[in-house]
Amino acid sequence: MFISQIEILYSRIASKNNNKKTFHKIIKNLVELLRGFNWVNFTKSKISFKINYMIKDNKFELFYKPIVFVSKCIEFEHCRFNGNIISSDTVKVLKDHVDFITHCPEVEIGLGVPRDSIRIISQDQELKLIQPKTNTDLTQKMNDYAKVTLSSYKEKNIDGFILKSNSPSCAVSKAKVYPGSGKYRHVDNSPGFFGGKVRELFKDTIIEDEGRLRNFLIREHFYTTVFTLAKFRNIMIDKKPADLVEFHSRVKYLLMSYNQDKMRKLGKIVSKAGIKNSNEDYFLLYYKGLKDIFMKMPRTPNIINSIQHIMGYFKNNLSSEEKQFLNTQLEKFKNKKVPLSVPLNIIKSWVIRFKNEYLLKQFFFSPFPDELIEISDSGQGRNIR
Repeated sequence: MFISQIEILYSRIASKNNNKKTFHKIIKNLVELLRGFNWVNFTKSKISFKINYMIKDNKFELFYKPIVFVSKCIEFEHCRFNGNIISSDTVKVLKDHVDFITHCPEVEIGLGVPRDSIRIISQDQELKLIQPKTNTDLTQKMNDYAKVTLSSYKEKNIDGFILKSNSPSCAVSKAKVYPGSGKYRHVDNSPGFFGGKVRELFKDTIIEDEGRLRNFLIREHFYTTVFTLAKFRNIMIDKKPADLVEFHSRVKYLLMSYNQDKMRKLGKIVSKAGIKNSNEDYFLLYYKGLKDIFMKMPRTPNIINSIQHIMGYFKNNLSSEEKQFLNTQLEKFKNKKVPLSVPLNIIKSWVIRFKNEYLLKQFFFSPFPDELIEISDSGQGRNIR
């Protein structure tokens, strides 16, 4: 009954026939229904999604749940070789916001918990996955498991991966490589055997480890990527050209902050999406382009460019002092003296002040749920942009 009420209210809110009074009445009913809840799960057209409501603005934003593949030992099960579980604040907070797919490759190929450790060994210019204590070669077993398992997920539209750092099975890049099974120092680094196969089969998908996600720039890029892709996957269900136009309109300044040239190419795809009797799947082309644009983090000059474009909407409404103040904060942001949130909140305050409905809908200001905003940082890689 509760879920049915939510779906009815959502459909009413989505209707374009609502006047302002009706809209606020529906919102009030929705808030009453959700009182005591931050998030509510329900399903529409076989896509699971959540409502994040913002009472202070009398509005809510709909965030569709990303699909994220994660190493099972990270916050899910005590399946490390020593029986431990890996703590990750990122994965912990994401549990309420994404659909996780969990796997432990080492357990899946028959190794128990606890188990003797395994390592990557370089033999005759070839990498092997060996369990030193038993002298067992697990290379073929792991390769077969990784190929079969990951191939089965190729059509699942996984939005991102979070893999265990430094693991000989799951590492994205920094698993230690040893010259033998004895007490040697490592001589090189390599992707883990499972992690390497992820990189091979999912080249167009964002792949991170729990260690790198302690860096807030990397973390927010990951959040932005998976939540934007999840939103787009929802409109791929019905493939209505009008929905594609609406999506691109709302994501414009977010994409501009990543790569303006690629944003324009996506715009050209949108302009062709309504052509009848076309053999091209413009939604799939857009999806591939969208994934490509998020494969690199946004550079500071591109972010500043996006904010300055938005500022142009208010050039006739602002005093010279206000414009200078924003430009000063942008310069500080460029020189890493203030975080992005400073100039971003200034420009957002003008969007609210001048009631620009087009800009209020921009994903640029809220690409992922506010509950995920966290300023904690590992302190490593701060010059990543």
